[in-house]
Amino acid sequence: MKKTFLAGLASLLPITITIIIVAFFVDFLTAPFAGVVEDIITKHGATELAENHKYLLIIISRIIVLILFIFVIFILGFFGRKLFFAWFINFAHRILYKIPVIKTIYKVSREISTSVFSSKKKKIFKGTVAVPFPTEKNLALGLLSGDPPLEVQEKKQNLQSVFIPTAPHPISGFIVMYKKDEVKDTPIETEDLFKFLLSCGLYKAGEETDES
Repeated sequence: MKKTFLAGLASLLPITITIIIVAFFVDFLTAPFAGVVEDIITKHGATELAENHKYLLIIISRIIVLILFIFVIFILGFFGRKLFFAWFINFAHRILYKIPVIKTIYKVSREISTSVFSSKKKKIFKGTVAVPFPTEKNLALGLLSGDPPLEVQEKKQNLQSVFIPTAPHPISGFIVMYKKDEVKDTPIETEDLFKFLLSCGLYKAGEETDES
């Protein structure tokens, strides 16, 4: 009975974790626009769907937004190399860079997306490290990220920023600044670190898994 339960759990857990992570990204991408689509569907004769099947309406609106989002991505990719369209995008960049608050959000978002999707394969993180967290008596695995803000570096030298992801949901975490002598380099690859976190510590780098 116990072995049967564990076998079922081992089969279900990877699927569940995958669905949770995919659902998080879908929600992140569609949430800002889903309400607009819901209103459009409701105003065009689907009032019964909104009243009696609210959750179905939410799912349908998210799917529509996701399809439109993918369609827009392909359109932008197709027309991105056109001279006029490229000029329009650059003009939009200049406008967004002049709006207070928005320019900061836009600049950070653009730098992150450029790093992730760059054809030069520039590494987002500089390596995997071990740092004291949440107390000095404990150690946590983290990813060495960019340099701290200049204002912080001027007040306190030799600091390094470390992103400490959470488990089993490594897309969230903490940004902590440490002295360089507190940061210990590790030979663990970034991919192996995420596998370790997603498995809640069960995964071990170098072990081959049987996928047959």
